[in-house]
This record gives sequence, structure tokens and C-alpha cells, in this order.
Amino acid sequence: MMMFMLRFILIFMLPVLSAMPTIIQQSHQPEMAAIASTIRGDLEISKANYHAGRLQLLLKQSKDWQFLQCRIRSERNEILLEKTFKFKPENRVWAAHQCSDMTLLGLMGKEMNFSGRIAWVTANGDEYLVNQTDYTFKTNRTLFKSREPILSLAWTPDATSLYYIKKNKGLYYINRYNRLANSHTRLYQSKTPMSDLVWDQSQSQFICTKAV
Repeated sequence: MMMFMLRFILIFMLPVLSAMPTIIQQSHQPEMAAIASTIRGDLEISKANYHAGRLQLLLKQSKDWQFLQCRIRSERNEILLEKTFKFKPENRVWAAHQCSDMTLLGLMGKEMNFSGRIAWVTANGDEYLVNQTDYTFKTNRTLFKSREPILSLAWTPDATSLYYIKKNKGLYYINRYNRLANSHTRLYQSKTPMSDLVWDQSQSQFICTKAV
């Protein structure tokens, strides 16, 4: 009975294992192994079911930037997808997530948004810290600090900017934080409370709740 169950489990697992592409690391930096591990984890979580192929990863480096080349090949060795992601070393995890997103969208038409960012506010004494992380919560980092309360946060779809509502001396402000430039821009102010900030997919307008 035990042997029968073991055979059944192995037969059941084989199609699942063959549904993921083989990941080939074409460079051998320590960072490459970490990138491959992140991508492998993303693909396993997605539970995507597509024909086996090869995902070739190549990591290059210049003075200040790194470049992750992701190339999907079919079982016939045809190049199906190819894209290179440019990133700062501290954003290596997100480059890996972007490669995962490209793989799943290109092969399955499936949007997973592993490269999306999560933001939240914590209080530290008389300061408010705006933090970010990825979906694994393993890349926690403080984006900026504020002396005034931060009431609402909203990423743009491409995660390059974070919009937030801040209260200061009885006034409410909608500000934009540019993550790439590390800069802040004031867009709107109100004497009445605002909350529930949302940025639309077109990045042409935002919506919030405003007291009357």
C-alpha cells in the first residue's frame, strides 16, 4: 500500500515540476544565486502551468548600475522573450521580481505584480516613518520621514511615485514623493480632512475622500 501511494505521489508531481522553466545562471556572482532563488520562488507561488523551457539569466555591472538580462527560450531553443532590467544594487530583489512578472505575462498573459511595492507608516517618537517592502516583507526600508502625520498612501502603478496625504497645522496636503529622484512635490491643499487616496491606472488623476 505504501509503495502504491509513493508511486501515485511521484506521478502526480511530475507534471507540476515540468511546468516550470529551467533557470540557467549564465553568470556566477553571489548576487546571481539570490536573484535566481527569488525568481524560482515567484514562479512556484504563481502556480502557472506552461510548457517547460529555459529562463537564462545574465548579470552585468557598471560603475553604479547593474543589468539583469532575462531570456526565455522554448524547448526548441527559440527566443520567446528577452528583456534587460537596469537597477541599483539595493533594488536587486525588485529586478528579480520584474523578470518574474515578464515571464508570467509573456508566456501566460498572467499579471502577478511581484514587482509591486507595499508602503506603510510607523511612528517613532515625534517622527512618522514611511516604509516600503516587497510582497515577501524581506526588503523593508524607510523611504522618508515626516514631523507631521501621514494619513494615506498610494503608489502609482509603475511604483515610481508615492502619493500621500499629510496634515500640518490644521491643513491637509496631497504630496508626491518621487522614489527615483528622492524628491517631494506639493500638489493640493485643503482646510477640510482628506483620506483614502487612490491613483488610477492611467496615472492621470487621483481620487480621495474629502469631508464637507
